[in-house]
Amino acid sequence: MASREADFRPEENTKAINAAQEAVHDNSEDDEHVDTTVQPGIQDIEAVTITWSKTWLIIAYILIWLTYFVQGLVSGVSGSLLPFVTSDFALHSLTPTTSILSSVIGGVTNLSIAKVLDIFGRPQGFLLCVVLCVLGLIMSASCNNVEAYAASQRDNGGHTPWQSVTYYCHEFDAVGLILVSAGVAFFLLPFNLYTIQAKGWGSSLIICFLVFGIVLIIAFAIWERFFARVSFIPWRLLKDRTVLGACLLSFTLFISYACWASYFTSFLQVVNNLTITNASYVMQTYTVGGVIFSLITGSVISYTGRYKPIALYFGVPLTVLGMGLLIYFRQPDQNIGYIVMCMIFLSFAEGVLVICDEIAIMAAAAEQQYFAVSLAVLGLFGNIGSAIGLTISAAIWQGILPKKLAEYLPAVDQENLLLIYESLPTQLAFPVGSPERLAIQHAYGDAQRGLLIAGTAVWAIGILAVLMLRDIKVIGIKQTKGQVA
Repeated sequence: MASREADFRPEENTKAINAAQEAVHDNSEDDEHVDTTVQPGIQDIEAVTITWSKTWLIIAYILIWLTYFVQGLVSGVSGSLLPFVTSDFALHSLTPTTSILSSVIGGVTNLSIAKVLDIFGRPQGFLLCVVLCVLGLIMSASCNNVEAYAASQRDNGGHTPWQSVTYYCHEFDAVGLILVSAGVAFFLLPFNLYTIQAKGWGSSLIICFLVFGIVLIIAFAIWERFFARVSFIPWRLLKDRTVLGACLLSFTLFISYACWASYFTSFLQVVNNLTITNASYVMQTYTVGGVIFSLITGSVISYTGRYKPIALYFGVPLTVLGMGLLIYFRQPDQNIGYIVMCMIFLSFAEGVLVICDEIAIMAAAAEQQYFAVSLAVLGLFGNIGSAIGLTISAAIWQGILPKKLAEYLPAVDQENLLLIYESLPTQLAFPVGSPERLAIQHAYGDAQRGLLIAGTAVWAIGILAVLMLRDIKVIGIKQTKGQVA
């Protein structure tokens, strides 16, 4: 294993890489045997792909699509109803905060899940994730406070028991996982919670969170550099500029989306007077459009063998265009059709960039044994980006909305400002066209403008990330054994 990991080295000469990959030929005799030098989980999946028929391959794809369908269903329903959950506890402004811990922990545990897949096998890793997901949904349904709901969002031979525990703690770098999870969470939470503290940034709780966060992040860096037997983050992968560029692109996608979308279902209901059902339809335009256009993107890449041009000349510009138009059409006097148009633009761009991002990092990986960890690193950057985006959105929302409500609300409603600010049902209870509803709508428009500007600005990183990608020709690459397509 160690010798194979050493084989992965970044190559800066794109022409040499393409020439080498075009020269790869299919050794049919070698494809009939499992590589016994790789980890057990990889051996198992190689054995499956070597022996299964075309029919079983089709069934596998159908089951994968079904899994994505269930994930999308759960995400869509929970995302639409989340503002009502936090409003029920009079904490609507903390809507993004409930997902920060899940993003951080989900991101750092991606690498652990990747190791589970490689060491124990794909079915075992899938079962573990399903169990964690079901437990989280049960906690969500039974929670009686925001803290319990936030906790429910967490993503998810021949030795003595103690030796096994010690071995797997080293193998999964449990210390590194705990340090980075706690450090990032402690550092980000103050930006969400300072507004509900009497002394704001001067609160002892906020100061302690910041200090503990910084100390733990520094401790994580020291641990990884000097003490960890198995490095938590595969730094060698990030030496490849294509891998690093793909990770930064994932980071940008998630941070941008988290910035503008955190309060968007509430925005659609309050400003555009949509029902929760219709607001969900508008939000799902982003998901459905992205899936449809990802199929088109995949077909184009399979024909041309190139992913960088379509990301650079179509995906990124369309994203910036959609975000810019959304800034203009966010006001209550605009037709909802224009917002749907912007969502379609953004969904098409997302369909391009997500596919190009994943193809880029897998093309840079030398062999199948690097796929799981490469995608895990991609997920790590995406989830950390999401956590930062949620933090930014909460900070902007809490900084703008209450001030604008105080400015726009009639004098008679000023005493109820906090209740209006923290409860979506209270906001929706005011009749459309009433002075109170108009004031809330304009305050929402101003706050959403700040969120959209932040979500657009981070695409400066996205442009740099796409430029970092090598334009590796993906036609003819042979990275897996057996029948996979």
